[in-house]
Amino acid sequence: MQHFIAYVILIRMIINRPCPHCGQPILEGSLFCLDCGDRILGAAGTAGGRRLTGAKVLEAGAVNDLTGLPGGVYIFVAEGIDRGRRFDLAGKKTLVIGRDGADINLQDPFISRRHAEIKADGRRWVMSDFGSTNGSLINDLPADGRELLDGDIIEVGYSTLVFRVKL
Repeated sequence: MQHFIAYVILIRMIINRPCPHCGQPILEGSLFCLDCGDRILGAAGTAGGRRLTGAKVLEAGAVNDLTGLPGGVYIFVAEGIDRGRRFDLAGKKTLVIGRDGADINLQDPFISRRHAEIKADGRRWVMSDFGSTNGSLINDLPADGRELLDGDIIEVGYSTLVFRVKL
């Protein structure tokens, strides 16, 4: 009985409100409804409050400091469990963003094992989602096949990444 009560309390903590589109319960922190698939606006809060967006992410520190780094392409984790990490994309043609065994391996529990992919296409970098539950966004737009440009904000799970190019 005690396990059942603990389970019910845990579920109530995880499911905090209904989907504004279909009314089904949604998991805390989900960016998309599991039932109807619509985006849950305002659900991307983090432990420290609301998710940083746009210029505030770029003001948030290390993502602007490219001094001392060789020319190249980088992904900075600006927000989330892995905040402060940097990934160098040099020499790579395809990178998988994910939770377990990925090229860009993040500890965020709201990221799928194989969440999204970034591919080099000549001198361009293109990002696509693998059909993850919570989706992937670039500057608040779905990431599917979208080109990444210097300073673009990538949202996956509870993590905010910044794509940077140093010439």
